[in-house]
Amino acid sequence: HTTRHGVLIRSGRTLEQLANVDTIVFDKTGTLTQGQITVVDIQPAAAGVTKSDILQLAASAEQRLNHPVAEAIAQYANTQKIPLLTREHWTYEVGLGVRARIEGREVLVGSERFLSGSGIPTCATRPATETETAAASLIYVACDGQFQGIIRYSDPLRAESADLVQRLQKEYGINLYLLTGDNPQRASQVARELGLSSQHVYAEAFPEQKAQTVRDLHKAGHTVAFVGDGLNDSIALAYADVSVSFARGAEVARETADVVLMDNNLLDFLEVLAIAHQTRTLIDQNIGLVVLPNLAALGVATTRGLNPLMATGIHNGSAIIAGLNSLRPLLQHQLNPQRMAS
Repeated sequence: HTTRHGVLIRSGRTLEQLANVDTIVFDKTGTLTQGQITVVDIQPAAAGVTKSDILQLAASAEQRLNHPVAEAIAQYANTQKIPLLTREHWTYEVGLGVRARIEGREVLVGSERFLSGSGIPTCATRPATETETAAASLIYVACDGQFQGIIRYSDPLRAESADLVQRLQKEYGINLYLLTGDNPQRASQVARELGLSSQHVYAEAFPEQKAQTVRDLHKAGHTVAFVGDGLNDSIALAYADVSVSFARGAEVARETADVVLMDNNLLDFLEVLAIAHQTRTLIDQNIGLVVLPNLAALGVATTRGLNPLMATGIHNGSAIIAGLNSLRPLLQHQLNPQRMAS
């Protein structure tokens, strides 16, 4: 069902689970960040290799790949008027990077772990400062087994991310976790900006590690919601008690999610939680409105006797009152239309 708040909720069961959520796990890229990735620097690491060479190799390897970082690199190469080379064949290793054959050369573009796992040592000619490492994320480029250099890119936090984190912690007392494939320095920087505990931050996390974290939290007795929007998040979304994604997220994430934020605004998730808690309160109230009068009538009927007409009135009347009580949110909205979410 699509609510007037711009949120798609798959089922009533999802609302019931949301009201019980005590732990939320966030993916970073595209979820807490804007997903508007910008290349900020290119650092060659091999003799005779220029920034243009590194950008050309990376953009050629990642051309037409549906991934935010790949799209940003390809777009930057286009603005720099760097021609793309012919890509003969390629494979994308989820959570790691791209391995491509380009004009007879094997090119790797991805994380430091991706290159080191392929036996390629990574070392830059100019070590990054702590500030640079924390402010930007890194993509490593190698060609024919030789490390070529680093592409630094930025992905600013969403304007609403810090507000969402603070309200979830203060208003609902929910435990929050941050998972990212980024380096530990960048992950820690984001956690500090958002006010998250460093103990709840997992950097350089593979898709299966994200899913394992969700499973471990569930086994510990928590009701877990996972919020993510990428292909790398689909496994974790499937294991969560409640999965949340965005309308503009990857198709597999969008189709897997129990809740889809149609306006791509994180604060809409607060509306979903409010609806879930209000729904649970109404259910509890309606149980009381129906059960208590009928139990009282049953007690009177078994001890002193009760007129059938009065018994029918109590039974039907309690059901009508419960039905009217269920309509209160709709009536409140009609009286206060300004509460409609943007």
